[in-house]
Amino acid sequence: MAMAWVAVGVVELITGGMLAESLIQQKELRPAHTNTTFWLLLGFGFISFVVISTFSDGIAALVGGPAEVATVLGWRAISLPLGAVSGVHRALLRREGRFKAVATVETFGSMIASVLGISLAVSGAGIWSIIVNEVARVGITMLGAMIATRWRPGFEIERKAFMELLNFNIGSLAGVAMLYIDRMIPRLVIGNYLGASAVGIYTMAERLLEQIGDILIGPAWDVTLVMSARSQGQPEALRKLMRQTILATALVVIPLYLALVVLAPTLIDLVFGARWAGAATVVQLFLLGGLLLPASELGVAMLRGVGRSTLAIMLMVADVVVQAAMVFAVVGWGLEAVAGVRVAKELILWPAGAVVLASVVGISVRAQATAAFTPLLAGAPMAAVIWAVHHLLTPVWPQYFAAAAALLAGAVTYPCMLRWLAPTSFESAVSAVRSALRTRAGH
Repeated sequence: MAMAWVAVGVVELITGGMLAESLIQQKELRPAHTNTTFWLLLGFGFISFVVISTFSDGIAALVGGPAEVATVLGWRAISLPLGAVSGVHRALLRREGRFKAVATVETFGSMIASVLGISLAVSGAGIWSIIVNEVARVGITMLGAMIATRWRPGFEIERKAFMELLNFNIGSLAGVAMLYIDRMIPRLVIGNYLGASAVGIYTMAERLLEQIGDILIGPAWDVTLVMSARSQGQPEALRKLMRQTILATALVVIPLYLALVVLAPTLIDLVFGARWAGAATVVQLFLLGGLLLPASELGVAMLRGVGRSTLAIMLMVADVVVQAAMVFAVVGWGLEAVAGVRVAKELILWPAGAVVLASVVGISVRAQATAAFTPLLAGAPMAAVIWAVHHLLTPVWPQYFAAAAALLAGAVTYPCMLRWLAPTSFESAVSAVRSALRTRAGH
């Protein structure tokens, strides 16, 4: 069931707007570009729905699932044409810098869909509650995006417009393929050597990190992609953008990830129960590997934004190759060793990505490292304080009180350490907060 669900999810990445990102990167956007992309996405989404629905029995047999998988696939695939309808609308919102509208639309769709899904789950609907959740989320997001943009498709379709967007779209499709392979190889190797239970733990940890990353790094990715596309041919503006976005994202991601590393065993026990205790070390390793994501992910976003998708794909291919080789090499040592590959892979590949970005944009490797690692100066003592407070209070207080007190201590320690050890970064953080508050007040 999980493999079939992932397969539909990968197709949804394409129909849901991956190909529409070319509209963001295009310097001079014409109606033919938006119309051609809309009908391309809709056609791909509809064909995908027909193919998956028609051959659902064969797909279910291929992934080794029960007969129920075939029925589930047919209904789950409804989201593909629905997502395709709003792909261009969401891309236009991002191109215009209307990130608040994008967040509002997506959050509203997720909230309503979650209410429907949970209600059905409580009433005993089982897997159908998840299907309704996914289809409703995509459908509501589609309607919200259409209302927010008020753009409507026309029939001005040009071969020239298609060709102008082709190179970027080929890079997007290659990126989806690399992402799918990157996810599947560890799962297949773990399943073959360590069993289904280990795959479940690994997938849970991976999904948890992805969800946190979507919240913390996703908005920065959008800003970097849009602003770098606008700043093509302006090296100084690109360098400034890269430094600021990496630093701003790292200032949030690093302390949160380090806090979660320290408290992962307690939080997993509280949220998921004792049966998931074995996932704690895996989650901790995933989080440690995620400390470099602000630099590596935003670097890829900038390469795509300035039209260097080929270089971005080369970095993704290197990621897949290195991860596959390391996973095969260490799987004999257990699941924790495989999870540790995430840390080692980031440490090995980040310098290569930094060098590539330096050659394209002109931002030095040292400047990238300073932006990416400076928050660690304050994050490390913060993590030590969280560990100490939690260790002292756990024997005498309930787990959730001890964890809350430790987080509060960490929240006080981090800005103090940042101001003392990295005053420039502290001032940047304060300025960003003040700017955000002024913007919010102005609205």
